[in-house]
Amino acid sequence: MGKTLLAFAIGVVATTATLSGWLVWHNPIAWTFASVAELVLAVAFVAVLTNGAFVAALLLAWPVVRRLLPHDLRHAWGAFLAGGLPALHLAWIFLNRLPLPQQLFFPPLYVTPAGLLQAGLIAVVCGLVVWAALVGLGRHRTGAAVLALALAVGIASICLVWNASEEGWQRPVALEEVARVAAEQAPKWAAVPAGESGPVIVLGIDGLSWAAALPLMAEGRLPGFSALVGRGAIGYLDNGDDSYSPRIWNEIFSGRPADEHGVHGFIKLVLPRTGTTVPDFVSQVPAIDTFYGIKQLFRRARNLGPDLWRLVETQLSDVRVQRIWDVASDQGRSVVVANPLNIRPVYPVGGAMVAFQERADEGTFYPAELASRWAVPDVPGIKRRSVAEWKQVVDAEAAFTLELFEEHQIDLGIYFTNVIDALGHVHWAFASEGRRLVWDRPADLDDEAWHALVVENADRPVFAGYGIVDAALVRIQRAHPHARFVLVSDHGWTFSGFKHYGSQDGVIVLSGPGVRPGVLSDKPHIRDIAPTVLSLLGVPISRELQGRVIAEALENPPAVAYVDAYGPPPFGAGDSTQMSEELLDQLEAMGYVR
Repeated sequence: MGKTLLAFAIGVVATTATLSGWLVWHNPIAWTFASVAELVLAVAFVAVLTNGAFVAALLLAWPVVRRLLPHDLRHAWGAFLAGGLPALHLAWIFLNRLPLPQQLFFPPLYVTPAGLLQAGLIAVVCGLVVWAALVGLGRHRTGAAVLALALAVGIASICLVWNASEEGWQRPVALEEVARVAAEQAPKWAAVPAGESGPVIVLGIDGLSWAAALPLMAEGRLPGFSALVGRGAIGYLDNGDDSYSPRIWNEIFSGRPADEHGVHGFIKLVLPRTGTTVPDFVSQVPAIDTFYGIKQLFRRARNLGPDLWRLVETQLSDVRVQRIWDVASDQGRSVVVANPLNIRPVYPVGGAMVAFQERADEGTFYPAELASRWAVPDVPGIKRRSVAEWKQVVDAEAAFTLELFEEHQIDLGIYFTNVIDALGHVHWAFASEGRRLVWDRPADLDDEAWHALVVENADRPVFAGYGIVDAALVRIQRAHPHARFVLVSDHGWTFSGFKHYGSQDGVIVLSGPGVRPGVLSDKPHIRDIAPTVLSLLGVPISRELQGRVIAEALENPPAVAYVDAYGPPPFGAGDSTQMSEELLDQLEAMGYVR
């Protein structure tokens, strides 16, 4: 019993110290002794649960394991516990490092030979750690123990490097080919009419990928997108190897990095007694994917014990800077903002702001009387929503947005949709339907085979979203033929499986009067969008913005005026302490929470 309690205590202390140190290090906030102590207490509770579960598992496994051991080790319970506890921690970490479709629980969408091999290597690593403890403590053979640990470290390194290389698997597209296809497929109405340029319309298409769009364009399925590309300057949009939507979209719309704009994720960890917010807690970048499993425990354990932490939706008040519509509105421009992330509750602008939700409420429309005109489509949640129901939602949102664009005679319009991203999260396993073991994933195919695969599956939800969004693009372009369009996506998709973490860069298309068509030679960065849009509006650019105007895309780049800083965002503080079950359901459906 003494050895069990000692191992349990060491496990709790080690877990608490590691996770607490990691959270403090990755959240450069004004930590105080009280807030750090509260964080340590919260982490310690999770550490007690995890290590308690691991010790219980080892207790149950010991009668079986001891029968398999040599006679001189059958009483080495302490050594087995000393090796088994860290081995289970390693197994948890490494299994959560596997790509989502290859995991052997939750359940997997599909399994690949690579995933099975990595799972086997993880089992070998854990076995070697336990054996090192047994021979080192049970037989006092230091050399054999060191050799076993060295082998475990070597194999673990192979697992991590292998996984990291798969996360980055891309399907790069030659943009010259995209431009050629667009020129062939662009509809006749897409010709730029003579006359003065019109409003600036930003089209935010979450998850749009060149690799998926190109085959659909070549088949004539995306006339709206082809029209924009055919008369546009196109490129990849550098997202800095990030692909977490809340962080990127706020960076796109503000021109400021996350540490400045203040949004790190969909939800945040709040320590209730000191009021400390730990914002960078559910990030999905590969560097911290190792702790993904532990973060799931924080989510699952939030209602199991005392009120040590709360998971709260990211609030509008977390946004610490002005975004492009705020700046334009302050400068007297007419703006309509339709549906980007982190605008709820909506607030006054020089025009209108709407946040389309499954349930309309007082925080959804500005001016408030717009609520009486919005008929919420009666459709199920994301995971159960059919293609036809998605089309119903997007059509309704696009039509309502166009009404507002017309009514307010916009200078700046924002239209945002996440249908492509949502369908990708839910249906990306299209290539493995009916199979559990998958040998050839999309990343393994050559360009011709990939093109054929996309066309073959064009009517499936994973790609049907492109057609749904394209219909909205057609309507918007026809309603505003003189507009200058800035179409952007936050990320593409990796083709190693069901995920986009660490995925390839997003899409950028600048199109309309005054744009120089062609492929952008210098890859724009997500922070370049805000200064470019503001320059097109003739609005002064703050020196706080770290991006540049994408002048090479413009025939006559506008003269740019600068100011030292913009004012504070036009809304006050005030956080909710509740976690929306609707948001949690959406995040679970899209794979962010399991």
